[in-house]
Amino acid sequence: MRKINIADDIIMYQLVDEATNWSVNITAVYDGDEFALIDTGYEVHMKELQEELDFTKCKYILFTHQHPDHTFGAKILEGIEIVGHKDYRSGFDEFVEWMNLKGWSIEGTIPSRFMNNNETLSFGKHTFTFIHNPIHTRSSMLIDLNSKYLFTGDEILTTVEGSDITSIYFSDECLIEDSYNTLLDSSKEKIVLPGHGKVFTNGIEVSIKKRVLYLSLLKEGITFEKLSENGFECEGFDYFHEYNLGKFYKG
Repeated sequence: MRKINIADDIIMYQLVDEATNWSVNITAVYDGDEFALIDTGYEVHMKELQEELDFTKCKYILFTHQHPDHTFGAKILEGIEIVGHKDYRSGFDEFVEWMNLKGWSIEGTIPSRFMNNNETLSFGKHTFTFIHNPIHTRSSMLIDLNSKYLFTGDEILTTVEGSDITSIYFSDECLIEDSYNTLLDSSKEKIVLPGHGKVFTNGIEVSIKKRVLYLSLLKEGITFEKLSENGFECEGFDYFHEYNLGKFYKG
């Protein structure tokens, strides 16, 4: 586990798979002794953090989107208000269908408070602004913290060193086009904290532009092996690309 002090009252925990350089990022935002969690990973990740965090002091759990690798940790945390998007069910269903997971339950991860686009949540000295931005999934929310930080969920995917990982799109094509502009505008002059991989203190514009390029290559039917020849170099996860081709390539 890597502990990153983003600020005096913001701590990111990166739980890293050393074999793939893939991380699950869970962030605690403090107001005094109390804190809000942005995403929770799986149950195993929350259990790993039990020695680091006093969960009786957790006031809110905020979800960037409703995929189990961001939400299932909430199953072992009781009595904490969960905040997310109203379309939570589609986010869960698309994930378990894609992974062909049997017997998985959404219980224990359902938000009790739904946030609309540009709606805010106050937590002590902090203000969270939720921005509906369905690139990765229909329930995806960017979370702006104090106009200084932006939590992006899986809208940008990298290894912990910052190498690009192929995006995966569960959302609809018509929603993705404008959403990249929203992501670019929302991230300006902010520290960007993705749900997996590197924290961006700068250079996020380059990564976003590469995602726009990747989307255009998908529509042309470019194979995974040919991506780098066409300007998008990325680490493995070729099965992400195969899913995307099935959704976007019409040839």
